[in-house]
Amino acid sequence: MDQQIQQLPAKPRASSVDSDEAKAEDKQWRAFEVNKVFNKADKTRRYKNNYISTSKYNCFTFLPKNLFEQFTKMANFYFLCLSVMELFPSISDSGGRPVLLMPLSFVVGVSMIKDLYEDCKRKSQDNKENNCKIQCVPRGKAAMQEMKTSDI
Repeated sequence: MDQQIQQLPAKPRASSVDSDEAKAEDKQWRAFEVNKVFNKADKTRRYKNNYISTSKYNCFTFLPKNLFEQFTKMANFYFLCLSVMELFPSISDSGGRPVLLMPLSFVVGVSMIKDLYEDCKRKSQDNKENNCKIQCVPRGKAAMQEMKTSDI
C-alpha cells in the first residue's frame, strides 16, 4: 500500500471561461494514500479519550480568569478606573479615599460567586455524563460490554 506519489508541477490557475475544463483536468491528478496517517498495523497509537469537560476554571485559574472576565465588562472597568482616580487627593471628591471600591468589590464578588457556582454545576454534570454506563461493542470483539462513556 505504500505507494510513492510524485510531486506534480504547478499549473496556472484557470480563468472563469475554462473553469469546467480545469476542474475535469484537476480530478485526474488528485490522489491520496490510504492508511498513511491512521496505520492499522501500528498498535501503539493512542487515541484521545471520550472525556467531556465543559468547565471553564480549575483551582489555580479561577481567580485570574474570572477577574479578567469581570473587568472586561465595560461598567466594571469604568468603576475600577474611577476608584483608582479617587486615590489621588488632588482630583478626588473624597480626599483620597476610594469610596467607589466598596460597591465595585461587592458587585464583582457576587458575580464571582455566581460564576463559581455555575462552574461547579458544570463539573458535576460532566462527571455524571462521563461516569454513565452504556452498552457498546469494542473494536475487534463481537460481544457487547458495559463501559463508561469516558472510556470509549
